[in-house]
Amino acid sequence: MAAEGNEFDVVIIGGGPAGMSAALWCDDLGLSSCLIERNAVLGGQLHWISHTINNYLGNRFENGADCLEHFLTSLTDRRFECITGSEVATVDLSSMQIRLSSGRVIGGKTILVATGIRRRSLGVPGEGEFYNKGILDSGSKRRREVSGRHVAVIGGGDAALENALIISEHAEHVYLIHRRDAFTARPEFVDQVFSNSKIETLTNGEVLEFGGDSQLQFVEIKNLDGRQHRIEVDNAVIRIGVEPNTEFLTHLVEADSAGYLLVDHRGRTSVDSVYAVGDVANPVAPTISSAVGSAATAVKSIAKFIRENE
Repeated sequence: MAAEGNEFDVVIIGGGPAGMSAALWCDDLGLSSCLIERNAVLGGQLHWISHTINNYLGNRFENGADCLEHFLTSLTDRRFECITGSEVATVDLSSMQIRLSSGRVIGGKTILVATGIRRRSLGVPGEGEFYNKGILDSGSKRRREVSGRHVAVIGGGDAALENALIISEHAEHVYLIHRRDAFTARPEFVDQVFSNSKIETLTNGEVLEFGGDSQLQFVEIKNLDGRQHRIEVDNAVIRIGVEPNTEFLTHLVEADSAGYLLVDHRGRTSVDSVYAVGDVANPVAPTISSAVGSAATAVKSIAKFIRENE
C-alpha cells in the first residue's frame, strides 16, 4: 500500500469512509496519494456506530466495526501511502505542503480534506476529568454498564433522546437535561420519552459542572431563573451536537459560520487545488453513503484538474 517519497498527486487528510474511498479512487485512476489519519487506526466515525447499518446500498453491516472491516478489505493491495497516528500541524497552500506533528513534510498537487466531525463538548469543569470515570462515550454501546444506576443525558436532539431511551432499558433512573424548553428530536422520540416512567425531563437547565471524587457523583445545573441545584448521578452521556474538524484550514479556504467547508458540485473549495468531502463539507446529509460518493466525485474531478494543469 505504500508509495515512496513525500510528493503525491493527492494528499488526503482524514481516514474515515470519505478518506478511504478517496484513496481507493486515486488508485483506480492512477493517482499517487497519501492518506493521513491522526488516530492510530482508520475508520473515523465508524468507531461510534454500535447499531446495525442497513441503509448502505448492497450491504448490511452489524455495526460500524463490521462496516470498517469490509472497507479495509476493499483497500487491500491498493497503492497509496497510509500514515496513522500523526496529526496535521500546518498547511501551506502557497507551496502545497503539509507539515505533520511528527515533523514530516508532505507535498501534493492537490489536497483533499476528509476530516469529518467531532462531538461538541460543553466546556464545563469536570467534563474532561470524569471522561471514562462516569461520563460515557456512548449510551447505546455501554448500556449494560448502567444497570441499576442513575444516569444524566445532556442534549435535546435525536442522539440525546435515543440514548436516554436505550439507557432507560437498564438504568434505574434517567435525567434528560436540555438547556431549552422544547426538544428538537423527531416527534416519535419525544413521545417515547414522555411516556417512559424512568426518564425525568429537565428543560431550561444549563449544566455548570460535573463533580465527584475519583468517579462522577453529581451534575450541577442552573435553571432559567438562575437557581442552581445538584443531581446525584453515577453516569452521564453528552449529546449536544457535532462540529467539523476544520480549525487548521478555515483561515485558508471559505467556510460557513459553523466551520463547514464550502464546496461546489465537484467537491472543490474556494481554492482550486483543495477539495473537501464527507461530513466536513456536508452538514445537511452526513451519511456513510454521501461520504463515499462525494469522495468518488472529487477524485474524478481532481484527475481532470491535474491533467489540465500538467
